[in-house]
Amino acid sequence: MFFFFVPVSFLHGIGLRQRRDEVTRTHTHQRLKETTTHRKIILQAGALQMATVKVKWGKELLEITVSLQSTVGAFKEKLLQLTQVPVERQKIMGLKANASKDDATLSQVGVTDGKTLMLLGAAAEPPQTKEPPPSPAAASNTTAVQAPAAATRMPTGLRNIANTCYMNAAVQMLHLVPELIELLQSRKNDTLLHSMGELYKTMEANK
Repeated sequence: MFFFFVPVSFLHGIGLRQRRDEVTRTHTHQRLKETTTHRKIILQAGALQMATVKVKWGKELLEITVSLQSTVGAFKEKLLQLTQVPVERQKIMGLKANASKDDATLSQVGVTDGKTLMLLGAAAEPPQTKEPPPSPAAASNTTAVQAPAAATRMPTGLRNIANTCYMNAAVQMLHLVPELIELLQSRKNDTLLHSMGELYKTMEANK
């Protein structure tokens, strides 16, 4: 039977290396844990940078979600898109005094989640579009269509005496029925009807 003797110093060295490895693993795990916690804090801080702001403009109430790290100039451009109020006309009430600086962040000028602001300023008028002049061909067609109407001669009307305008209108309306005119002119035995037929005949002659 053989016996092997291991020096005590060798065993002591192995124990030191094991403890050193355990300490290294513990420190590595701790650093990873701290890094993860730090990332969570950064993500939470980034999420808190978004805010919903209410902007009252006249009778309208706008709700806008913005980043508190965005600039006042970018916020004004957003208002321009929603209200058509030019940036140079915008007056935003409810911000700090340094809000006049477009490069200042919204958090610097006092914007917080749920804050209500007021926008003063009139929207820009839409540009007026001018109708193009009619082409020569269209103008000639219009003239050709309107020429016969201008050349049409209407029958002579009746002169209004006192309040006879309604009666004259009725008589002139009946003049549009040729069969009625022929019937009236054929009634020579009836003085009234025959006279009315002669009246229509005179109106036709004076076209």
